[in-house]
Order: sequence, then C-alpha cells, then structure tokens
Amino acid sequence: MQLIAILIVAVPFAFGGLRLATTGDDARYLWVACASTAGAAVFLLRGVHKPFVTRARVVQAGIAATVGAAGVAVLQHARSVPAVAIVSLAFACCSVVGLTMLARARERRAEQQGGRSSASHDGGTA
Repeated sequence: MQLIAILIVAVPFAFGGLRLATTGDDARYLWVACASTAGAAVFLLRGVHKPFVTRARVVQAGIAATVGAAGVAVLQHARSVPAVAIVSLAFACCSVVGLTMLARARERRAEQQGGRSSASHDGGTA
C-alpha cells in the first residue's frame, strides 16, 4: 500500500522530470510538483491525532495543494489559465491521494504498535 502511495505522489515529479529531460532547461513542472506536494503535506503529514485523516483535512489538503501549485505556476509566468488549472488540479490529486494513503498507513501502524503514545512523543515525524 505504501509503495502505491509513493508511486502516486511521484507522478507529478516524473512528469516534471520528463519535461526537464526533453527540454534541457524547463524545470517549472518540478517546482509546481513541489508546491503541490508541500501544500498537501502541511495538512496530511503533521502530528498524529485521533482521528487524524478526516474528510475536512483531505479537502483542506486538496485546496492547499491546488492553490500552491497554481500560485507557483503563475509566479513562473504561466499565461494559460486552463493549462494552469488542469496541471494544478492533476498534481494536487496525485499529491492528496498519495499522501492520504501514506497518512492512513501511518495511523494503522501506530495503532498496531500499541497506540499513539509512542508516535506523539517524537512529534509525529514517524
């Protein structure tokens, strides 16, 4: 399950890497992928609470990932609004789905290890 989640999160980076490899100097998609993943991670990978992954948190992560990706695209002088929207939404979907799967796997692992007390002492960085 974690491998699938990591592969899903890696899709925008693979797309950006492919773009960079084919153009030689266009790393814009890599920056957009970073912004999308960071936006989702802010809401999905912090601390361990019960219940941690909720619908509201997933929606917040989706909004943050989309806005972050679109913001970075606009800062890099992207001019096509439909292209910015499509790329931002696609990258956000990959980031949110993958990180949600990772966060749920972390929750299950914490529950199997005898509760959340050990994970909460290290700041939830497991």
